[in-house]
Amino acid sequence: MSQTSFEHTEQRSFSVHPSIIKTLIHEQAGSLTKAVAELVMNSVDADASLIEIEVSDAGNFVVRDNGRGFTSKSEIERFFETFGTPHDEDDAHYGRFRIGRGQIMSYASTVWRSGRFEMRVDLKGDEQFFGYQLIEHEEEAPGCTITGKVYDDDCWKWMGILERSELSSTIRYVPVPVTLNGVQVNEVPAQQSWDYEDDHAWYRFDNQAFELRLFNRGVHVCNLPAREVGVGGVATSKSALHVNLARNAVITHRCETWRKIAQTIREEFTRRLYQVTKLKGVEAMNLLHELLFSEVELAPQTQYLACCIRFIPDVFGELKAPEDFLAQEKYTLFDGVHMGIAERVQREGLATVIMPDLFHLSRAKLSEDNAQRVIPQLRERLDCAKHFPFVFIPFAQLVKALSDTSSFVSDKDLPPEELLVLKLLRSMNREVAQLTNGKRSPTRKLIAGVSDCMNGWTDGVSYIAINRRMLKGIRGQTAGGSSAKLIALLIHEYAHLDGTLGEHHHDREFYVRYHEATMRREFGLLIDKLFQKYIAGIAKLEIVPSGEHRSHLKRLSRDLGRLRGRLIARTGENV
Repeated sequence: MSQTSFEHTEQRSFSVHPSIIKTLIHEQAGSLTKAVAELVMNSVDADASLIEIEVSDAGNFVVRDNGRGFTSKSEIERFFETFGTPHDEDDAHYGRFRIGRGQIMSYASTVWRSGRFEMRVDLKGDEQFFGYQLIEHEEEAPGCTITGKVYDDDCWKWMGILERSELSSTIRYVPVPVTLNGVQVNEVPAQQSWDYEDDHAWYRFDNQAFELRLFNRGVHVCNLPAREVGVGGVATSKSALHVNLARNAVITHRCETWRKIAQTIREEFTRRLYQVTKLKGVEAMNLLHELLFSEVELAPQTQYLACCIRFIPDVFGELKAPEDFLAQEKYTLFDGVHMGIAERVQREGLATVIMPDLFHLSRAKLSEDNAQRVIPQLRERLDCAKHFPFVFIPFAQLVKALSDTSSFVSDKDLPPEELLVLKLLRSMNREVAQLTNGKRSPTRKLIAGVSDCMNGWTDGVSYIAINRRMLKGIRGQTAGGSSAKLIALLIHEYAHLDGTLGEHHHDREFYVRYHEATMRREFGLLIDKLFQKYIAGIAKLEIVPSGEHRSHLKRLSRDLGRLRGRLIARTGENV
């Protein structure tokens, strides 16, 4: 027996359950402030030129405008009674869904008076009936007036909220005056001073702001991270943005107005690059985020400008330009612990140290895997140093290879000249300690030592060790030093209040102590004092001074003779 197949196809429309209206009214209302802001937007859509709001501590309020209001019963049925009636093209500045008026109904009982009509809504007072009362009057009322009584007094402490300017912040740039208890709470954008204006928006830029506050025809939508849009500040659109149902985000891929505004903001970012040689803080963060995460192709001129601006932090706390930072071959990522080794790696050219701040500024995840992506990404985005090879060296490998070895040397094992210098430093030890850390500063024992990479080190309490090559270097014939370098070294170690053997950090307090000490008059006097005592000491030990010192002493002797001759000629007395 054969089977006969049967198919039937029909077109069916989706439908909405009536309960969706309750959801639209109750769930879209994030706050009473936003509900009142919706009433303000409705007034602007009705072509009002003035909107007046009156509130009381008791929770009573009035919102009054001089717009066109409701002119017929059919309008009320279509646009008040029915939720979601679509707007005609260009008949509203804000409204797209015609559901915003429902927000206030969730918070308060309301009476709407417009034209000959009055609509009373009390969703809590009569929970059996979900709707409104429509009353027709003989007399017409101008515009639209909404009076209400808040259901829950705790949901908005009226005057307290207003004093905190929540409503004012929400409707800050609405294009018509809005008063609150007789005081205007908005700034009509056409009457304000702006950094820039075009057909799409008014702009006020702030290079140090972390966010761009975006307004849809003067009503706050959201705050966008400056690192994502390029610059912080304020932008308020002249035409409606395509926002979501909650009005707290722009649907960017469907909003041509936003695309134009975003383009203007990016142009401001590029213009800013022309004006600076370095970027810090928010501006550096914005540029790094743009380079690492944006998919927008950079114009050649923008690439060139960004390559020349110093904004990449290095291990010594300086800012480097990409044209320098990216033109290296070997890189490593600082582990945040071994600062001494990181400084040595950079100083000796073993590798270029990538600092964690680079990741913190761009909000990228800190990892060695990402470090190996950052440099090629920056080179590609900036079209800079692309021909350089890229080699990544794990920092742990450098730590293992460069871990410090050091030891002390007793006085009896020092040759006479080195021992002389050490004893001279000991004689000046208290002066250096007090110069660095104040009159009550305790001293630390000065001892000689040897180290593969440190000129000096300390435990921060009991001793300061001075590398023998520094003692020997006073002769000025090596890169080791001089009397100035020895005094500066002691100040450096005294400025460390913690140990410096192995790894240590130079924090802000250290730099303040070191800077203050080396800028004082006593610093120069100690250098001169050490040099004088050293010359006297080697003369007593019958040690020949270095050629550099002999030349210096000859110049001093010659100049002293000339000075004596001039004084005799002037005073007639032998000096």
